[in-house]
Amino acid sequence: MNKDKETDIVIYGDANVQQYKTDVGFKTLVQGVSENLYVIPDFQRVYKWTEHQVEDLAISLIKGMPIPPIYAYRNKQNQLEILDGQQRVLSMFFYYIGKYTKKKRNNYINLQSITHANKPFQEQLEDNYELKDKNYEMKYYDLIEGKEVEKTIDITYSRLSEKIRRKLDYTSITVIEINIDDDRLRERYLYKIFANLNAGGTPLTNQELRNGIYRCKFYEMLFQFNVENDKWNELFGNVKNYSRNIEYLLRFCAFKYFIKFEDGEFKIENYKNMNNLLNDFSQVALIFNDKTIAEYRSSIEKFMSLLNGRVSTQITFLEGLFTVIDKKHLCVDITPQLCENILNINDYKNTIRQGNATKTAIETKLKVVYNAILKYTK
Repeated sequence: MNKDKETDIVIYGDANVQQYKTDVGFKTLVQGVSENLYVIPDFQRVYKWTEHQVEDLAISLIKGMPIPPIYAYRNKQNQLEILDGQQRVLSMFFYYIGKYTKKKRNNYINLQSITHANKPFQEQLEDNYELKDKNYEMKYYDLIEGKEVEKTIDITYSRLSEKIRRKLDYTSITVIEINIDDDRLRERYLYKIFANLNAGGTPLTNQELRNGIYRCKFYEMLFQFNVENDKWNELFGNVKNYSRNIEYLLRFCAFKYFIKFEDGEFKIENYKNMNNLLNDFSQVALIFNDKTIAEYRSSIEKFMSLLNGRVSTQITFLEGLFTVIDKKHLCVDITPQLCENILNINDYKNTIRQGNATKTAIETKLKVVYNAILKYTK
């Protein structure tokens, strides 16, 4: 097995995982969302259910069909953060308020901007997205004189009869709260649980899992940098791939933390594979103070300021270039020609053949890049 392709399958320590099952009424749940008692993590994948999907969920609620459980965990602000069920929860909220996003194309909702605990969720949505009033309808067939006749009824929440609305309000939605009894291992366990919950359907990437679990000021900095730095956006400015971009930035920072330059050699500490390295660094970053976070941002900004022209976007090359320049405090004009020269060095090409992400390949790559820069700057 290629160890560089392994996921983080190890459970650390001996923490106990407990699940608390609660049946919450539909109205209680959506009002809890409105009051920010139930929180959809701002770094999870974007909301992208279509109007048709939202309407199908509304019909299921009206008909009393079971809705899959919502999995959540309690954060330090005593809010329940949705670990699994984000799309369903926001869809139920849209149905409750009789709204949907007005955009017809690229109508996804990026929840990074929904961050104010003291402002109602609907207000935050409307501050960032143009919503439209939506009528929800349900089609059914009636037998009239022996023939099936299609009919349509209005099931918009605000126009339901009192009897039907009361029944819907008390319809049970199961919320399963996950609790880990060791705070030191909380993120490790949540990462594994999150991965298990998303094993079916369209799986989350490893970085999307990290975005949902390792929420902290350091990650906020990465998201801000991804949006705000012009040169970074020239290289990787695809909004739809924001999670990929965050992983690239995280790789830079993880190399800054774990790679040392000692006795003329670059060495990477405690390396198993790239996924474990990024998980380990994310765990460490949870306790970074403002000064440390600013230092990481400054390092990336300095590196981006050295780019001169359309350089290679190979992440394994860029992270190596960043690490060498950062560790040795170099000031180098990073041109397309410099990048091409390094990429064409035989020793560098050999690291690609042996696997970009092995420990040996990473350390060799850094040595080649360092020697090439020294030669180039003489």
